Amino acid sequence: MTHPKDQEEPMRKKMITTRLGLIVALAAALVFTALYVAVAATLNSDLPPGARVAGVLAPDDEHDWKVLVHAGQNVDITLRTKPGYSGEAWLAAFDTLATDTVPPFSDVGIVNGTGTSHLNFDMPYDTMMALSVLAPAPAFGGYVLDYAISDPPPTSTISRIAGPSRYGTAISVSQSGWTSGSAGAVVIASGRDFPDGLAASGLAGSYGCPVLLTDPAVLSAGVDAEVTRLGATQVFIIGGPAAVSDAVLAALDHGGRTITRVAGPTRYATAAAVSAQMRAHETSEGRVPSTEALIVNGLSYPDAL
Repeated sequence: MTHPKDQEEPMRKKMITTRLGLIVALAAALVFTALYVAVAATLNSDLPPGARVAGVLAPDDEHDWKVLVHAGQNVDITLRTKPGYSGEAWLAAFDTLATDTVPPFSDVGIVNGTGTSHLNFDMPYDTMMALSVLAPAPAFGGYVLDYAISDPPPTSTISRIAGPSRYGTAISVSQSGWTSGSAGAVVIASGRDFPDGLAASGLAGSYGCPVLLTDPAVLSAGVDAEVTRLGATQVFIIGGPAAVSDAVLAALDHGGRTITRVAGPTRYATAAAVSAQMRAHETSEGRVPSTEALIVNGLSYPDAL
């Protein structure tokens, strides 16, 4: 039978070990926090890509740099302590803009004595990064730091295409996508409601031409001039006279243009008529019409978009 005192000893040792582990973890967190705060406060110089820096560290000394890094760039840093270096040398890289005590990005490499510490990572976002070389007391000695970073990834260009109204915006889209005389056809739809314009986009894609919008009752300003600029000789009017009036059709019917109204008694029938026109065009061009279709709610536009 085990005496209770025989059980107490292993339990006491386990508790001591657990407490030591917690103390070590806490000490490490405090050291990194102090490191982060100190370096972020003392950054004083930029480090150009491809740089090699040589220096000498005294006990509790640190040398710091700041580096602008973009998302997707690869960072490669190597710290080499020179012969005769005594103790640890820390190489640290972390986000100086982070608001948390421990930033979302951080790396620390340690070399003891004469040796090498290496950090390599891909930056997940844009930030100002801190690079530091530190000699925690009683360490001291000379070092060489090599810093390399890949070229920034190509940046996308965002452009706004707009006009003074929905009709002007459609014209601006056409002007940004098609040069003069580059479209043999053009599709015209009502700008007062969405169904015919959305259905018309498929026909425009089939012909490789833009969709222009108009007021249902009268041809909107600039539309006829844009059709002329495009050099379009084939004009498709989407929807019946209630959607795009005969007056609009008549205003476009000049200069040798062929005007075709594509319509049905409802928005649903008009969409089906547009599909049939697309299939007829692609067949006449020797293309195989698609066997797929998208079915969406005809009473609201988000899903069709």
